[in-house]
Amino acid sequence: MLLALHWYAIPNAVAARCAGEQGRYRERREPVASRPEDLPQAPSDDLAHRVGLDLAAVDECREFGLQERKVREDAASARAAGISATPTFVPGRTTEGSVSATIGGAEPLAVFRQTINSLRQRKKSDSPGAWATTLRRNPRALRPRAPSAARHASA
Repeated sequence: MLLALHWYAIPNAVAARCAGEQGRYRERREPVASRPEDLPQAPSDDLAHRVGLDLAAVDECREFGLQERKVREDAASARAAGISATPTFVPGRTTEGSVSATIGGAEPLAVFRQTINSLRQRKKSDSPGAWATTLRRNPRALRPRAPSAARHASA
């Protein structure tokens, strides 16, 4: 997971969230994402200033610690759900501590299509509507069946 790769990850994630409090998350994140070699300097006031952030508000955000707690909670939730790669996409349903499917890493579009189609098929077969369709087509679908040997013996 990215947060474990380098010691700049958490300060940068916090800085991006603090920028988000000012409605500038993307503007703060993009320079770092496009130039990862700048990570050591990225939490600096210079970058905050370049993207138009209120520096006093950024300092207050960092000192308050709420965004750092959220970053650490998100990382713990991801680990608990088995997510260990950056990027990881979660195209399906999520519940507390689990996900229905993930796509880890930079995968081709075909992998996304296959995963999403698989989730759609699973959803169709698990939904109450799927059972209603089955019953309309075959009203005997839920009737108990005699064991196959007994059916053949009585024929």
